[in-house]
Amino acid sequence: MVGEIHDEQVTVADQMEMLLARLQTQPKFAFSQLFGRTVSLRMVVATFLAILELARLKRLRMRQDELFADIFCEAATENVLESAAGPTTVAP
Repeated sequence: MVGEIHDEQVTVADQMEMLLARLQTQPKFAFSQLFGRTVSLRMVVATFLAILELARLKRLRMRQDELFADIFCEAATENVLESAAGPTTVAP
């Protein structure tokens, strides 16, 4: 029997778009909820990197309650104190 091997094309940018869309309908979720029963290592790594990038861009926040526990993600809300304080309103 001859089988075919399909190379999965997963990009961090694609996963970022998927995560942003998910945050619109589900503002809080666990990292493990993003995957079905079978998932490739490439998909997990690309998704994790996408979460890190979105956290760096302050589009989502991550929380992990203990070592090796699931990572919880939620939509980031703008911090009112950070946005109100500009360089002209802060004393040197």
